[in-house]
Amino acid sequence: MIYQYLGPGSSPNTKSYRITLKLFRDNTCTGCADMPGTVRIGIFNNDNNSHIGLSPFDIGLASEINVPATPAPICMTNPPTLNYSMGSYVLEIDLPNNANGYTASYQTCCRITPMENVQTVPPPGQGEGSTYLCIIPGTNQLASGNNSSPQFRTLLAPVCYKAPFTFDFSAVDPDGDSLVYSYCNAYNRGNAPNSAPVTPSAPPYQSVNYINGYSGSSPLGSGAILNPRTGIISGTAPQNAGRYVVCVCINEYRNGVLIGVHRKDFIITVDNCSIPTSTLKPNYTSCDGYTLSFSNLAPPDNIQTYFWDFGDGNTSTADAPTHTYADTGVYILKLVVNRGLQCADSTTAIVRVFPGFSPDFTIDGQCKNTPIQFRDLTTAAFGAPNKWNWDFGDIGSPTNTSTLQNPTHIYPNTGTYNVTFVVETSKGCIDTLTKTLEVKDRPELTVSNDTLICIIDTLQIHAVGAGTVVWSPNYMISNVNSPDPFVSPDVTTTYTVTLTDPFGCVGTDAVTVQVKPFVSLSAAPDTTICSTDPVLLRITSDGLKYLWTETPNNNTLSDPTIKTPTVRPLVTTT
Repeated sequence: MIYQYLGPGSSPNTKSYRITLKLFRDNTCTGCADMPGTVRIGIFNNDNNSHIGLSPFDIGLASEINVPATPAPICMTNPPTLNYSMGSYVLEIDLPNNANGYTASYQTCCRITPMENVQTVPPPGQGEGSTYLCIIPGTNQLASGNNSSPQFRTLLAPVCYKAPFTFDFSAVDPDGDSLVYSYCNAYNRGNAPNSAPVTPSAPPYQSVNYINGYSGSSPLGSGAILNPRTGIISGTAPQNAGRYVVCVCINEYRNGVLIGVHRKDFIITVDNCSIPTSTLKPNYTSCDGYTLSFSNLAPPDNIQTYFWDFGDGNTSTADAPTHTYADTGVYILKLVVNRGLQCADSTTAIVRVFPGFSPDFTIDGQCKNTPIQFRDLTTAAFGAPNKWNWDFGDIGSPTNTSTLQNPTHIYPNTGTYNVTFVVETSKGCIDTLTKTLEVKDRPELTVSNDTLICIIDTLQIHAVGAGTVVWSPNYMISNVNSPDPFVSPDVTTTYTVTLTDPFGCVGTDAVTVQVKPFVSLSAAPDTTICSTDPVLLRITSDGLKYLWTETPNNNTLSDPTIKTPTVRPLVTTT
C-alpha cells in the first residue's frame, strides 16, 4: 500500500492524498480466489488509534494488469510460468494535519497455501492471513513539507531452488529521499474471519508465525541477502521448492531524519527448476599432501563444458579433476561452466596447500572428581596451531567443551568417554581426532602378592603406579616413600601403600608379610602304584618356594618347582 501527496485539502489545515492498495494474484494457481471486486480500507488517527470520520471505506477495483517478468534463460531446465496480475484500489481523501499522522490498512483472512516459511492454519483457527498498510507521517515525523511514499518496482523473476538468483524489491522515491532496505516481519490477518470485506483492526499489528529455520529477518534462509542500499535480494535460493512470504521494509530519511517506514509483503515462488551453475566450497585445504580433487557442487543440468584454472598456471577441462601443486602456498581456484556459451557461469575459491600437519593430544589423569589434563601435541610444518575445540564427551556437563589449548576437565562419574579434539592452524589446516578415556574411581595400582619370610630375613616389596607413594606403618621398612622398599619385620605385618597421582587421585592397596621362626614341611605317607601310573605328590607346608628331587633321577616330575607335582616313575623312586 502506498500514498501520494496531491496538495492542500479542500478545508483549512488539511492535505489531500491518494492511497493505493496493490494486490497480486498468481494466475497459475488452481482454485485460488479471484481478485476482489471490493476491498475495505480503514484509516486510523495515530494520535489515538481511532477510525477517522467515515472510515472504513469500501473501494472498488480500479484496474487489473499483468505484471512484467524477467524471461527465464533458454538453458533453464523446467522453467516456471510467471503469470501474475496486479489489482489496484484507489482512495482519494483529505486528512487533517495532526501530530502522529495516519495509518491506512487492509486485512484479509488468508494467504495462498501451502507455504514453506510461514505456518498455514486455516480459519476458524488463527490462520496466517495478511495486513497491508501505509503510514502517513504527521508533524512529529515531518515538521515541514510534504511527502509521498516510495513506490516499489513490480518486476518478477524466476527463482530455482538451491540455485543463485536475484529478485528486485527496489523502489523509487518521488521526493528524492534516502532509502534503506531491510527484511522485516510480515503481518497476519488480525481479526479477519474470511475473505469478505471486513473492517480492519487498529494498529499495532502482529507478525505471522514463521516456521523454524525462517524469520522475518531471514525469510529465505541464510543464503539470500538483501542489499540495504539497492533493495536487490540475491544469493542462493532455499533448498526446498515452494512459496515463501518475504516482507521488505524501507526506512525513508530526509536530511538524515527518519520520516517514514514503508512495506512490501510479497510471496516468492521457488520453483523446481535449474540453471547451469558453478558452485565451489569457499575454501579447500590440503594439510597432508600436495594433491587435491575438485568437482562442481551444483547439479550438472545443461552444463556442456567445464574449465578449471588452478591458480598456478595449470588448467583442466575435466568435470572433476585432480591436481597436484608443485609447492606450498595459497592459490585462487576458478571454475567456469559453459565457457564461451550461453548460460556461462563462474566462481572462485581459495586453495591452501600446507602439508605436514599432524594433530595429536595426551590425557593425563583418570579419576572422577579430580582434574584430568588434556594437552595439545599437534605439530605443523607450516604455521602453528591457533584454534582448539574440545568436546570431553561428558554430556550434560556445563563445562563439556573448551577452546583452550591445554584444558582440564573434572568428570563426576566413572565410565568410558569419547574425547573429541578439533585443531586448526594459522594456515587454515583443520582436523578432528577422537580418543577414548576410561574414568575410574582410583588410579591404577599394582602391588606384590602377600608373602612370608623367616624372622631374620629381609624382603623387597613393590608398588607400581603413576604418582607418589607412602607406605605404612613405618616399621622395619627401608623407605616409606619408595615404590620398592625393603622390609624386615619380626612379626607378621600388613604394609599399606597409598598412591597419589599428579592430579590428586588417590588409590590404596596392601601387602601382608607373614613372619615365621621356621618353615614347616610334612610329606604324605609312602605309597605304592603300578608301573607307568601317575601319582600326585602331596605335602603340608607354609613355604613359598619348593624344589623336588628324585632318586634315581629319571626326570619323571611334572614340575619340580611347584608344591604338588605329578610323578610317573617306572621303578621304585624316592
